[in-house]
Amino acid sequence: MKRSEISLGAVLREYGPSIVIAGAILYGFDLTRTVAGWVMAGGALVSVIGLMITSVSDKKAASQRVRRLDRMTLLGLLLFLVSGGVMIQGSNNWVVLFAIATVFYLYGSLMKIRELRKEERR
Repeated sequence: MKRSEISLGAVLREYGPSIVIAGAILYGFDLTRTVAGWVMAGGALVSVIGLMITSVSDKKAASQRVRRLDRMTLLGLLLFLVSGGVMIQGSNNWVVLFAIATVFYLYGSLMKIRELRKEERR
């Protein structure tokens, strides 16, 4: 039986956004507001590290469009990181940054999956 290979970058890239969402949810509770920004920023940092690891290893195999989508995903993750920083400062403007980051991250991630499937069919 063949074991599937899972890289550290893939694991970090998968679990980071879940930690970001946990940070956004924690902000809703009064007792955890001081920690919520750190959780969100930490999750974004974990995702950025995972994206960097996977994009360095996949750089030769990926097309130019896939690399652009990776950069768009990176922009979304960096906005999550900034959003966590704004949350730590106590401002409510983190919600706007969070919404913009979500659009960049979801579009980049979902279109990358679609583009990779299209490349496999060729």
